[in-house]
Amino acid sequence: MTTKRYLTPSDLIEVISSFHELLRTHEEIINRLNVYPVPDGDTGTNMSLTLESVIGELVPVGKLHVGSEPSMESVCQAVARGSLMGARGNSGVILSQLLRGFTS
Repeated sequence: MTTKRYLTPSDLIEVISSFHELLRTHEEIINRLNVYPVPDGDTGTNMSLTLESVIGELVPVGKLHVGSEPSMESVCQAVARGSLMGARGNSGVILSQLLRGFTS
């Protein structure tokens, strides 16, 4: 395994996609952990749906750059826009702000 010094735009897309897959895999476990402030059991679902919106924003970015690397700016804008507009519940809003900060 090699250590990267920086992420390419394609790497960032892969990280977000892998994060989404892992969240979906563990969604029910995360839902069961959800007891504060309201034990409504939807934290995992809300975070997964928020990332689904991010993936939806990233798909066109990848299609626009078939055969070439998308710009980091276009990937980061898609992540920030998708997470903010698709945020679900408190956990989704918090996740969207973390992703926005990460991509700033």
